[in-house]
Amino acid sequence: MVELAKEKKSEEEKLMAVAEAGSRDGEVAQEKPPEKEGPIDLDTVIRHALEKAARTQGTDVDVQKRIFGIQKAKQDVMARLHERLAALDDPKAEREREPDARAASYREKNGIFRYRNDKGVESSATFADVVTDLEWGITYELDDKTPRLLRKKYEIARAKRELQEMLDAQIMQSETHSVKVDDRKRDTYARMAEDKERGLYEQKAGLLAERMVKNFFAKAALHADMPFDMRHADVFQDVEEKIDFIIHRKGYRRGVGVDAAELPTDVGFQFSINVDAQERKAAQVRQARRGIDRESPVDDIMLVVMRLGSVNDLKREWEDAGRPAGGPDKRLTREVARELFGRVLGGVLTPGEIDGAWGKFKEGFKEASHPSAPPRKRAA
Repeated sequence: MVELAKEKKSEEEKLMAVAEAGSRDGEVAQEKPPEKEGPIDLDTVIRHALEKAARTQGTDVDVQKRIFGIQKAKQDVMARLHERLAALDDPKAEREREPDARAASYREKNGIFRYRNDKGVESSATFADVVTDLEWGITYELDDKTPRLLRKKYEIARAKRELQEMLDAQIMQSETHSVKVDDRKRDTYARMAEDKERGLYEQKAGLLAERMVKNFFAKAALHADMPFDMRHADVFQDVEEKIDFIIHRKGYRRGVGVDAAELPTDVGFQFSINVDAQERKAAQVRQARRGIDRESPVDDIMLVVMRLGSVNDLKREWEDAGRPAGGPDKRLTREVARELFGRVLGGVLTPGEIDGAWGKFKEGFKEASHPSAPPRKRAA
């Protein structure tokens, strides 16, 4: 499995790496049969590659065909991305209009977009809102007044999301059917694939909370001058390394102080709202920590257990309001959002950095009418 989190490249280079990554053991399409005289038939090349991949990964050829089919779909995503990026520089190019995309009009004065939500109500959205709404199946058509850089970043973000989902599908195909994977993990991958197919990611509170938290930090990281980035973990990292997402602390800056030197650069987080399962999850995280080495994409793994209230209710309220930009995590109260912000980033940033970062992000959350402090986290 290609560990995407280890890539230390620019956004577009990382995107290319994702597109070129196949299943855990690499691209089957690049394998070649033994050389022989005469012309080589493409079907023979592919068949040989699929058979070799099946032997290597402990699956059958039909599984490898499905993985290969997803690989070809990833190449189509990259081709569409290149077309869209090229169109940004061609005033004569006719951009493909998506019927369900929201028209977003850019306001240069304040860098905000104006759009209409599902109920037709006109509202404002930040670029971070627009990008992270991709998680909830909402796309936007950015107008010609939008700076080219923002339009480019948006197209890349769309492609990255599609490619990440396809990579996860490839991994689940391989690991679910591989005889080299133990029964317990095979069952885990199979259950995740079924949840995805049946749309249970939209219903199960734990999975919904995980999506909301990842989007929460992805949105925060897109704000200007934030001292961290949020990186998505793939399904292999989720199952094998107990990582839901990764927080990367950016390079040192003047005035940060010596405390930052003692903090890790890349921390994988497992998030849960299930306080009853805290001890079991803590044991899993301790086990995963023992597997960290110089090749690992993270320096440490942390468990954060925290109640967010009824996440299903938050999502329903968001939908009833016409799915306003920013996703259901923006329905969190400011007090809960600040607590979540501190609990996660406390393992990566200094207190001063956290306070400064929160000051740039807090305006998107409303004060609670009757605030109550959520339970404290115990260290894993």
